[in-house]
Amino acid sequence: MKAADFDYFRASSVTEVCRILSERGAGAKIIAGGQSLVPMMAMRLTKPAALIDINDITELQGIDYSEGRLEIRAATHQCDIEVSSTVREHCSILLKALHFVGHSQTRNRGTLGGSMVHADPSAELPLVSVLLDAEVMVTDGSATDAIPATEFFLAPMITTLTPEQCVVAVRFPVWQGRVGSGFHEVSPRVGDFAIVSAAAQIKVDSARSPQAKAQAQQQADQAGKYSKLYLLKAVKVYSALTNNPAFRNYPKMDMALFYYGYT
Repeated sequence: MKAADFDYFRASSVTEVCRILSERGAGAKIIAGGQSLVPMMAMRLTKPAALIDINDITELQGIDYSEGRLEIRAATHQCDIEVSSTVREHCSILLKALHFVGHSQTRNRGTLGGSMVHADPSAELPLVSVLLDAEVMVTDGSATDAIPATEFFLAPMITTLTPEQCVVAVRFPVWQGRVGSGFHEVSPRVGDFAIVSAAAQIKVDSARSPQAKAQAQQQADQAGKYSKLYLLKAVKVYSALTNNPAFRNYPKMDMALFYYGYT
């Protein structure tokens, strides 16, 4: 099948994007990499009346670290995140998650913002954003708001975004000190949608006071079959971290486990 007819706009600024969104309403969609949107359009699962291309907007591209936060702008390609020394130094769990995102060809085009807005419950980057209590920066052209990732996702493929808003960046808190992380995923084949995925991050500070978080998610249609498996995978990731020789001399760590799935 082919996509239904649509109007095409190539925006040059965030202000222009928000203006078009406001004028065209819910029928308008933003496109950057198009790795999820284009296949859905081709199958006519979605029929936007207008597409707004944001690839020329430089203010939506780039990675910065400042004051304990890693900011990745929405149109930054996943392949650029993969090779970023800034991300490797301050938030390596993103790189571990990206290893499971599709294939190199899809990561060459896919963007962080696209993954967040698409809100697929099996997606890796939204999972990491929830794990780390990231903030999703959204704007309507006149004001920019910071929405906690835990509040941004409402349901599968549904977010808090209103028709006139767009995501401009995601800010990840950076844990300081001795930090370890892990990401594990179960899928039918490499690059397929995850059936179960789990992420964990731990920290031991100079006073040997432990901090730990783990996060797991699963696809809704597998909820019954894998309800125990995904928990075991989360624990497996955490156990692998805490059994690391680098942490053997530290007290036993408590794990905070959060259920993140749709049933």
